[in-house]
Amino acid sequence: MAIKKDKFDGGQLKKLAANNIDISRLSQEDLEKIREFEDRVEAMVKTTGGDYSLTLQPGIGWAMNVESRVMTYPLRDLLYKGIDTTLGYALHEGGHRDITRVVDKFWRAKETLRVLYNVVEDPRVNTYEESKWPGSAFFISKTYEIEWPKIDPSKPIVHYDDYTTQPHLQFLNSIIYCYRHGSIDPRIKNPVVVDVFNKTIKHIKEAYAKHPPKFKPSEDQKREAQRQMSEILKSKVLPEYERLIRESAKVIEVGFLNGKVDLSFRPGAGRAEIGALSHDELTQKARDYIDTESKKLADKFEAKIKRRDIEQLKKEIAREKKSRELNKTVTERADNKIRSLKDLAENKIMNDRLREAQMTDWDRCISPISSLVTILIGLLENELTRDERPKYEGFYRTGKKINLRKYLQFQAAGHDPAYEDFWMRKTLPRKPSINFSLALDESGSMTEGDRDVNSLKSLALFIETLNHFNLDYNIIGFADAPSVHKEFDEDITPADKDAFIVKVSNFMGSGATDDATAVELAIDTIIKESNATHKVVIVLSDGEGNTGKSQNSGIDRNGRYYNLELRKILEKADVHGIDVVGVGIGEGIKYVSDIYGKSIVEKKIDLLPQAFADLLIEKILETKEIHSNVNEEKVGCF
Repeated sequence: MAIKKDKFDGGQLKKLAANNIDISRLSQEDLEKIREFEDRVEAMVKTTGGDYSLTLQPGIGWAMNVESRVMTYPLRDLLYKGIDTTLGYALHEGGHRDITRVVDKFWRAKETLRVLYNVVEDPRVNTYEESKWPGSAFFISKTYEIEWPKIDPSKPIVHYDDYTTQPHLQFLNSIIYCYRHGSIDPRIKNPVVVDVFNKTIKHIKEAYAKHPPKFKPSEDQKREAQRQMSEILKSKVLPEYERLIRESAKVIEVGFLNGKVDLSFRPGAGRAEIGALSHDELTQKARDYIDTESKKLADKFEAKIKRRDIEQLKKEIAREKKSRELNKTVTERADNKIRSLKDLAENKIMNDRLREAQMTDWDRCISPISSLVTILIGLLENELTRDERPKYEGFYRTGKKINLRKYLQFQAAGHDPAYEDFWMRKTLPRKPSINFSLALDESGSMTEGDRDVNSLKSLALFIETLNHFNLDYNIIGFADAPSVHKEFDEDITPADKDAFIVKVSNFMGSGATDDATAVELAIDTIIKESNATHKVVIVLSDGEGNTGKSQNSGIDRNGRYYNLELRKILEKADVHGIDVVGVGIGEGIKYVSDIYGKSIVEKKIDLLPQAFADLLIEKILETKEIHSNVNEEKVGCF
């Protein structure tokens, strides 16, 4: 039955309007496709994944906002490729969002490396989704039907031409063909490609079978699975794959010379220019051509998702390229004599730009707040060392200074040994008996605005300060599940700082928010591993828990936030005398102030490091302040 436009779901009409889609231009059949697709995807997600909050809407491309639980899909795919195929794309892109992670920038160094990695990642994502969602293989297979159909060997086969499809691309196509149909692509006739395929296919299958657990894998488990896949490709596949890159280079060089390879990839390149090149120059031009062709396939298989780790990697590669270019320019200018103030100014500008480009990620976090860190450490040192000027205490049988009154008592008692404790010793500096556990929100919403940037600045301030005073601490990140970034018995040395901040930065934007599980882990860990007199858990978050143990949360009829599981955990902290402080940033600050008995809220994101510094001063210097971790004033009726 056709859907009448005036009866079409009002919410869906609003979504279409929000995406600048003119409903008057859509046929009844188009509208029916939209409704059926959204109904089927929602039913699929609810029945297989238990996620009853997901909503869909048309958008520019495939994307998933894990905090708002909104998935967008390109309307063109639905209208022109059909519902089943679009469902396959939804499953596939959801799989990328679920488990694809950046763990090694090695694969981004060249397009020929990126394309290999992306082509193997594609079946890894699909096989993971197929193992989780019974029946999903049918829909995923629809996305391959046009470009990788099964070839009938009983009919004439059009074999690959090495000039138009280079040997390494034939190999990559065959990986997908084998995943789909279980055998080598019959269009391959190049014996080198066949040999490399036969030697590596078992290792490729091993690589794309590296999956995290199916049920609620942690971010660490997802990254570990990705790391294992990367290592298999590096050690077992890459050496043979490089044979094919060399084979492709030879083919393209010959193709340039005999005119069988199109030279239009580089404007202005012609046969005469090619003939004038040296062998090395010709080889380099062939490699450039191979990179150009590899990029096309690499982009095709690239995950259509936005993740901080992917964006960070792209920025890092761009910075490295800029640094190399600036360094080359500065080196060249160093040989030139300075003839004017203009030359001097230009040299200074170039050197300043080079220093900025060569800054590490840790430098970028700590530099804007370096003066704040200096002031914070200075204040704490003044307070902690106020009583540490040379003074003596007693009384002992040996020491450096005699207490005259005690000595006279000893003399009056006739040198009675009971009175010979008249020596005094100099007091030694004492550090406060306090340990910290920091639980850092790394959910999807933390990448909005500058929340992540200022949270990382606060993290750098936290590390610098506690390291300076040799205070023990651990660091736990949380999104869908918690990840322990630093244990109590681990050290973050100066050499480790940059790698550490990069690791934590890459976890930002990982998923939804399960603050309850993270706080429970922080409390359990500090109970078990800390012997300090004062134990403090700091929870830095930008919003309401919405997954895992935090699903049992919401707003009561008085407009106050509650989280029943988190309340029980905070009550446990009360029993063990653990001080829990909630630090709220962004729109979620009311949730933090409603939930935690002790809380700090900072509406201005750029002031978060200052607020964090104030909190550290308060906690390190205070005598043990007793307060309830549960905000009793905020507990209302549900």
